[in-house]
Amino acid sequence: MTLQIRYLAGALLAAVASVSLAGQTTVSVAWPENSTSRSARQSLMRSGALEALVDIADRHTTLRGDLFVVVDDSPESGFDPATNTIVLSYGHWRSAMARAAAVGRKSDIGSSSQLIDDAFLYAGVYQLARALMAQQDPATQLLGTDAVADLANVMLLELVPGGARIAQSAMYLYDDSIAVSGEDQYWRDHGHSIERVWSSTCHESADADAESRTVCADNYAQMLVSWAPLFESEQAERMLQTAKRSVEP
Repeated sequence: MTLQIRYLAGALLAAVASVSLAGQTTVSVAWPENSTSRSARQSLMRSGALEALVDIADRHTTLRGDLFVVVDDSPESGFDPATNTIVLSYGHWRSAMARAAAVGRKSDIGSSSQLIDDAFLYAGVYQLARALMAQQDPATQLLGTDAVADLANVMLLELVPGGARIAQSAMYLYDDSIAVSGEDQYWRDHGHSIERVWSSTCHESADADAESRTVCADNYAQMLVSWAPLFESEQAERMLQTAKRSVEP
């Protein structure tokens, strides 16, 4: 059985319906047969991660055409530009659950449930960044995974409350020093770039010293200027103003 959730542009669970209907995102969430994936599905639906992803795509970006998001037991997550489809796998959610349990025993980064939610939302926003880049000119598309990570971080920090924390939670959760017995190596290797997350967010981190935060703020301002054209005009202007303020003496 597949649960079809249709979101209209500017609407979130049928709320905020007054915004003009300029585009559409369709989310299909498969109801898996195995118990571990069913548990992942229930946790995912409670988290609000899909709603946040749709809100970003529909209200803030210049993404053209219909976007499809499929959540199922696919062996990998990814983006198919031919069909404009983001695939998110329950396998990633299960991986985040296992790693959150391991992290929770070693640190006070956050609750296990919060770490899981953050990691999956980061994964979704990362694939949305790939979708946006796929509609740009060939030169932009050739920038590679580092550029995708930077764009994902910009979307989180600018459009999601607590975005820096979300990105850093995902970063800490998939630290290479954390070993999880029986883990599928795919999820650890394809979650995100730890270095890119840190360089994009450390200006908001208490773990960074003053000099590092200054360097990161300059780096982030450059990212805002570079990626602003991929957002709706009002949002792009806010990003440019943020970039200007961050480099003012």
